[in-house]
Amino acid sequence: MIDQLMNRRAMSDPLQPNHSYHPNLALASTEVLHPSAESNGKLEVMFSAWHHSPTYYGYEANRQAALGTTVLTLISDPQVIEPNPHRVLKSYKFLTEAACAAIDTAAKDFDTVHFLGASSGIVALSSVAGQMPDQVNSATIIAGGHSLTDSVWFGARTRLLREVLVRQGWKYEELAELWDPLATRHASPTFQSKPVQFFRSLSDRNVPPQSQKAYADELRTAGAVLDERVTRLGHYASIGLRLRKGF
Repeated sequence: MIDQLMNRRAMSDPLQPNHSYHPNLALASTEVLHPSAESNGKLEVMFSAWHHSPTYYGYEANRQAALGTTVLTLISDPQVIEPNPHRVLKSYKFLTEAACAAIDTAAKDFDTVHFLGASSGIVALSSVAGQMPDQVNSATIIAGGHSLTDSVWFGARTRLLREVLVRQGWKYEELAELWDPLATRHASPTFQSKPVQFFRSLSDRNVPPQSQKAYADELRTAGAVLDERVTRLGHYASIGLRLRKGF
């Protein structure tokens, strides 16, 4: 029900591009949230989803702070995913570089670094992990798929975006080839022998369930220590539950 409501609201709005947007604006903001208790030596890096919910991410940040974990939030600009496929690649390239720099600065005083991402935030999480395999120690993945192309082409949330791409003449195979550098399989070996919590939905209308399963299988094949759980909750309910209640 909540997925239908949220997607109906999203699909009723026209795409409203920011004409002053440039790929070097892909990382919109970063914030370091210090723990309310004595530090436990852990840094959690949170990668925002497309049009993320500050409320749900706030629940996770506050819970971690209470445990003594410092949280680094990386908020991407909503236009990082747009009906300009070539610029999407440039945006993620800059986002990855800027995120790596922010993590390098923040992580120097910590013993362990944990990545957390949900939905489209997995694209950045995976890209960054592939660039800094020695810095990341573990990860939590919520409703994340192995292919941005699959989510955009088959997801309910991106219907308007997909319609624009089709009018521009794009086909699925062409988009998949162009966006292949963003596929998670390139970075999955980063998590070999590392713990990964994976929460996937069997009834997700935004990130196809088969794409989520493919990502979990990739990580398992790569040798990740996978703690995989499944739910029949939809996209938003799955993310909201995990961010609010924990894994």
